[in-house]
Amino acid sequence: MDAVVNAVSAYVEKDEVTYNSVHELGALNVARGCKQQGVQSLIHISGIGADAASDSKYIAARGRGDLGVQQAFPGIVIFRPSVMFGRDDAFLNTLAKIVRLTPIIPLIGGGLTRLQPVHVDDVAEAVLHVLQTPDSAGKTYELCGPETHTLRQIVELVASCLGRRRLYISIPMDVAHSLARFFEHLPVAPFTVAQIDLLREDTVLTHGVPALSELGITPRSLQDSIAELAASR
Repeated sequence: MDAVVNAVSAYVEKDEVTYNSVHELGALNVARGCKQQGVQSLIHISGIGADAASDSKYIAARGRGDLGVQQAFPGIVIFRPSVMFGRDDAFLNTLAKIVRLTPIIPLIGGGLTRLQPVHVDDVAEAVLHVLQTPDSAGKTYELCGPETHTLRQIVELVASCLGRRRLYISIPMDVAHSLARFFEHLPVAPFTVAQIDLLREDTVLTHGVPALSELGITPRSLQDSIAELAASR
């Protein structure tokens, strides 16, 4: 192999699948294996806000994973995308499902968290560009879309495009965190502790950090994708 892309992730810890085993040790094993086998290019898909010093198990594991792979494979390129969206995704489609099913929509933390969602195709294009551009070796990029919205604004956009009027109620972060711990024992969790932790901080582009613009990529619009989603229903 000339190039490897590690996009493995886990939002829930179950049995042997832990944040440490996936985001830290698993990522480190991939990086070491690539180094030993002489792989020329390695891209590691992390997440915006990854921080080894975080109080969140999930966010800290991703941060430690980033540090570990950089040591094991010095030329590695790390992508830290914001929440990703796209056709048949688990973000916009889930919001659309909730909007259609219930007249009252719960918003964690009042839906005030600011997001800068990025289209998955833009992330894929960034991967391709980096594999073709040796100058990117060793860099860390934050991948975000062109628009910044609060979570509530995104839900309202989805509801508007679907022609639905909805009421919104706020769920405090601490309450949502406790509910998530319970939900994680279900076969399919509506939301997880990791996702609540991610909503505690804005996931927007950090000033001065390399982004899609440095790769010559014009990111796709979230509002356009929401309109396309509504038109397809």
